[in-house]
Amino acid sequence: MFRLWLMACLAGLLGFGSLLATVRSLASMLPLGDQIAFISSREGYNKLFLLDVDHRREHKLSDLRLLNCCLRWSPDGRYLLVVSDVSTDGNSDVYQYDMDSLTLHRLTQSGGMDWLPSWSPDGETIAFVSWRDGFGNIYRMDHDGQREEQLARVSGDVRWLIWSPDGRRLLFTQWSDLNFNFHAMDYPCSGNCVARSLRLPHQTGSARWIYDLGDDGLLYALEANEDQTIYWQGKDQAPRPLWELRRYLSVYPSLGLNTLALSVTRAGFVTQLQRFDLTCLIASADCSDSQQILLKGITPNEASWSPDAQRLALVRSDGSGLDLYVIGADGSGLQQVTFDPGADFRPAWRPSGRQVAS
Repeated sequence: MFRLWLMACLAGLLGFGSLLATVRSLASMLPLGDQIAFISSREGYNKLFLLDVDHRREHKLSDLRLLNCCLRWSPDGRYLLVVSDVSTDGNSDVYQYDMDSLTLHRLTQSGGMDWLPSWSPDGETIAFVSWRDGFGNIYRMDHDGQREEQLARVSGDVRWLIWSPDGRRLLFTQWSDLNFNFHAMDYPCSGNCVARSLRLPHQTGSARWIYDLGDDGLLYALEANEDQTIYWQGKDQAPRPLWELRRYLSVYPSLGLNTLALSVTRAGFVTQLQRFDLTCLIASADCSDSQQILLKGITPNEASWSPDAQRLALVRSDGSGLDLYVIGADGSGLQQVTFDPGADFRPAWRPSGRQVAS
């Protein structure tokens, strides 16, 4: 009752429009980093939800029907990119949810499939893949969807797209020569970008995923004969294998602060979550304590690190549906955080804002 009385008093003093602006301003000042965006089918089709982790409060952000992919927070945690196929032509488009104004905006309207959005480290630019010309070409646009332009024409399917930490190049996997291979392009390049091959001397098999660790080199995975090997390559150093996965069915990587998590499904359909301390591995130290199996019996899906890499959000089935769980980086303190009988999946931990580039 007191809250209702207080809101009524504020409305009388400020007017409803000013009151709404005040509430949104106060909401934007709440501490970040303890919220997880996720997709849920609890209302019949995929919709966007937000979870307050520590208080177990859930909020539906939009009724927009989403594809099962691509929740991407801006580095400051204000915007969230999602992909939907509700357009009349049946193609997918990139949308942006503004956490300050609590509004959803459509950013692309190409008439082709637009997906795989990726934020630049400074939060000013969005790279994405578009099939508007019949091929999966790479485009860029401003953070608000303006000044959209094609960066390079790549005549092959692009499946992985990330920025380097300094924002000066894009790395991606592309189908070429009957295989997926690693490629990179410098940025900015004013529409004249040249995609160059990153084919490595030892590369055999198909390129799966890659992370640019800045001064610490590259972290990537290659697939061959149902096996996947994870490599690290420091600057001016030969690639070094870190881990080999044999007879796997799927692998979902998730990079945190000096930490890598892998959701690995092996033959027999047993999925486990493996954690690696990258600082230890790169130093070639004894990393037996840092390579942990956090949990078995999870659902093959993307996991998501908290901004401080102390907790990990993941998806697990209890037999009746999919729910989100949170576990400590050391494998302790597993907690279920959603309890809906439907499917909750694709967790994306909201950044704290400290990652914004200067």
